[in-house]
Amino acid sequence: MRLSRKDSNATLDEPHDYSKDKGQSARPRMSVLWRSVHVVTGMVIMYTCHTVGTILGPPGTGVTPTSAVQPAAARLAAEIVANRTRFFREERLEVDGPLEVDGPFREIRTWGFTPLHSATCEAPPTVGKYNVAMHDIAFGVLTSSRFLETRLRSQQRTWLRLVRDVIFYSESEIASLPTVPLTPPEREALVGGGAWKNFPALLDLHRRFPKHKWIFFTDDDTFVFVRNLMFTLGNYNHDSEYYIGLYWTPRVDMEWKEVQIAYASGGAGYALSRRLLSKLAVTMDGCHRNYTRWAGDIRVGKCIADLGVRITPEIGFHHEGHDKYVWDSSGGGFPYGHLSNTASAAFAAPVTFHHLPVDHLSFYHRMSLAEVRGPHGQLYRWDFSPFMFKEYMAYSSELEHSFRILFGSSVEVARRALVSPRQSMPWRRDFSDPLYVRHVVEEGGLEVFHMNIAKVPEIFNGDGCLASTSDPWRLPLRKSALLRIQCQPCTRLGAPAGEAPGFGHMCRVYREDACTLKINLALECPPRQTVFAQSLDVSTVPRGDAPPDIVYMGRPLACGAPSPLSLPVEGAVGGAVEASAGAPRLFHLSLTHDDLEIAAPLFHVQPPVCSARALGKGVTATGGLMHATRPQVLRVICTCTGGPRLANVTVTLPLLEYTSPTWSYMHECAAADSSEEAEAGAAAGAAPQAAEAAADGRAQEEDGRAEEEDHAWA
Repeated sequence: MRLSRKDSNATLDEPHDYSKDKGQSARPRMSVLWRSVHVVTGMVIMYTCHTVGTILGPPGTGVTPTSAVQPAAARLAAEIVANRTRFFREERLEVDGPLEVDGPFREIRTWGFTPLHSATCEAPPTVGKYNVAMHDIAFGVLTSSRFLETRLRSQQRTWLRLVRDVIFYSESEIASLPTVPLTPPEREALVGGGAWKNFPALLDLHRRFPKHKWIFFTDDDTFVFVRNLMFTLGNYNHDSEYYIGLYWTPRVDMEWKEVQIAYASGGAGYALSRRLLSKLAVTMDGCHRNYTRWAGDIRVGKCIADLGVRITPEIGFHHEGHDKYVWDSSGGGFPYGHLSNTASAAFAAPVTFHHLPVDHLSFYHRMSLAEVRGPHGQLYRWDFSPFMFKEYMAYSSELEHSFRILFGSSVEVARRALVSPRQSMPWRRDFSDPLYVRHVVEEGGLEVFHMNIAKVPEIFNGDGCLASTSDPWRLPLRKSALLRIQCQPCTRLGAPAGEAPGFGHMCRVYREDACTLKINLALECPPRQTVFAQSLDVSTVPRGDAPPDIVYMGRPLACGAPSPLSLPVEGAVGGAVEASAGAPRLFHLSLTHDDLEIAAPLFHVQPPVCSARALGKGVTATGGLMHATRPQVLRVICTCTGGPRLANVTVTLPLLEYTSPTWSYMHECAAADSSEEAEAGAAAGAAPQAAEAAADGRAQEEDGRAEEEDHAWA
């Protein structure tokens, strides 16, 4: 079949219509037997060639095919794919000590950066009319122990990394999570479904977080776009009575027969203001005893309705995943998502999706956040979640195709010219496998972002991509729509002459090579934010005794200035005491939730004749994985050549997935050993060294017990 020039300029591979071929009305059908023979024959040939190639090895011609990838590039690509937020080769996975065949071992990764020896300070961002910050929202998640390695792990690796306070509620305690076990009421009719968990969980959140402005409650198969949630709640006054979520009503064949109310879908998540929750706490015990026959979110809605408060509907909440809706720019139907499957991000960015497989949680997370490491290990992030699933359409006269972008999800193509956004178009979802969004600095220093949405390959034929690339992020190379997101205005594609440049549209569409459809998209890009470990606190006293005084939400409180506090010494009880020379200083590390991967702490001491190190062999001394259920203690010892003196010690706690906190304090250091003192005898300078050795021994013994407990727990 001869292709016309129009066909040869097509941007995509289109399915072949055999009914248009000359001399035949339709493609001859192949019997099931012959299909099986063809498939088996092809597989035999493929495995035979693979086996022969393995035996003979690669040809020794020294010629590299144009489509082949150089080994160095392939290795770099593998490192990048393994961890997209870290771009440095020196971050290797190392084993702490020899591998014990019959015993546990601890894997430690090096940090690989040079610290600044000064704190990176950035206040937590606030959004909306009422200045809502992340620490103003406490999250409650309904779950079960059987979902620990699936749903919960996926939530921990995605949107929960962005939050500060979260509690998991289950029928039993989960050792590795901050979990509250719950029990059903005596007259509960739906014990197995977990509908009874809502009231005791909300009461616990009310008592546990009395100063938080908002409580957000959801399920373990829900994804939350955290920044979009903050923007939504920031428009409402927490000192008023607000019950915010997806407008929902009971099924007419079930609960509607007994209760006719509108309520917020529990799976999509709902938010309760501090004032409403305080008022609800008085009546929840009675609701928990009396409402025992309905779904959990209906019970909560009925209890709130009894107070005379109605739901405030928000269209960003979704009861299903994005693929269950038809997306456009109309704004969706109302009640949103209940009587209509039409959805839109034109007026409100998505806040939640529910009923998700674990792959969808990862997809939403990686396509909404672009992260990059700074030269000293800072982690920077651009949050594109306000743009997720927004629709952008344009017609390219150069390529004679119309294009439709569903941001973060797909790129669709049609041959027909686009006249109006409401026009019915035969869209083809040619690119529907979202891979990544990343920050790129082009030649000349221009900062842009690349979003790669690939074509889904056929099972046996692949996608036919034969080009080569020097971009390690594109490996293995696939046919893709590569969105080049620029943060400067441009002239809209297909705009009439004289139209001013602007944002929110496509600028150009062209074929960059045989495997890449390049689309320039102009957006008002989100601001760059420094990423801190929201769940990390460091204090000079044990967790719970007082608010953190060194690091709070991963941010240093003193911003690198020498601490005026007199820090507690080893063995001190009940707060800070005056430190004697050479005594170890204690820093208590705790997590509100999640796990945290840290490397060995780094120290910078002034004057240079002094040095500091961490005592023991635990996680805080050599690095490893810290768990929220096991707070840790960092013990720091300091010595100086020439005798004891006061020194300024700067501590950097290297975090492998966040910006590393740095703090400074004044330490009264002991005298270091010298050859003259050793020859003169132990009596002259043995006391400080003996104290240090004894403290080091106690620290190693305690860390050894902690490691044994960690291994037993694991």
